[in-house]
Amino acid sequence: MNHQLCRVVEKSPCGRYIRYSDMLGGGAYKEVYIGYDRVEEIDIVWNQIVLSEEDEALKNPEKLFSEAIMLKSLDHERVMKCFSYWFDSKSKTLNMITELFPSGSLKKYLSKYDNGTDVDLASIKNWGRQILGGLSFLHSQSPKIIHPYIKCDNLFVDSGGNQVTLGDFGLAVRLMEGNFMKDKEAKGTPEFMAPEF
Repeated sequence: MNHQLCRVVEKSPCGRYIRYSDMLGGGAYKEVYIGYDRVEEIDIVWNQIVLSEEDEALKNPEKLFSEAIMLKSLDHERVMKCFSYWFDSKSKTLNMITELFPSGSLKKYLSKYDNGTDVDLASIKNWGRQILGGLSFLHSQSPKIIHPYIKCDNLFVDSGGNQVTLGDFGLAVRLMEGNFMKDKEAKGTPEFMAPEF
């Protein structure tokens, strides 16, 4: 990325990470920006979740940081890496620094093709094996980690399109033996949700 053309709008408290004004995407709760790690000298993703004063998450810091804490504890090539996270109490934002996938989500990557029909079967099989490898790793943790819904929006592609990585763990949970979602609220896209949800 040409950093000469980007405007720095924010720095992490330690000064290591900088956020540019360029937005990569977002959703109902999260805004995603391009950023830079000044120590490793690599592009990163700066995820920002803005909370209101009334937000229940502010009363439960453990819940607020659950995705970041979980991602930082995991080390697998098929699981998105989280490098750092912090809460800015002044602006009421949770900031999470994750790795950047230049091709974006699998959905974005496939949009380059004519409705995905030009994607060869070998690539689809390769991606499927990688997704299952990531899920197997998550399910082997103690307690098990269940990714709530696997869909092309939550799978991220390397620049060559050969590797996919599981991301967007915002609703993932660690399941204690026999504890299936007793106190969790089912959120997400039902047709992509794990049966446990």
